[in-house]
Amino acid sequence: MSNLDISMLSLTKNTYFYRAKDHDINHVEILDCASRNCQEGKEFLINTVKENIEINEKSYLYSLRIFPSERTVYFINSQDKEVKFSDIIHAYIILIERDDFLAVLSKSCSSII
Repeated sequence: MSNLDISMLSLTKNTYFYRAKDHDINHVEILDCASRNCQEGKEFLINTVKENIEINEKSYLYSLRIFPSERTVYFINSQDKEVKFSDIIHAYIILIERDDFLAVLSKSCSSII
């Protein structure tokens, strides 16, 4: 799946906006926090950190991480405690920074708060 790029994303409508207390927003720390639920032993499908992008003559920094995540299936109850059912889903987090503002879009990630 190495042919993935940002233009292929279909995003949810939830976005959180933050204003930084200091001027250095640590994208790596936020990405690491959000991807704690990455499936064990798997790599990120995309891991882009603080890339410059220009839109309508305005410059932004963005970071993007897409990764597989394992989720427990709660609607199947097995009598055998050794048998566990799970789904593999894909999660993403996008950070968009301009000046002291940060927009965060995410789906199926660990909490960053």
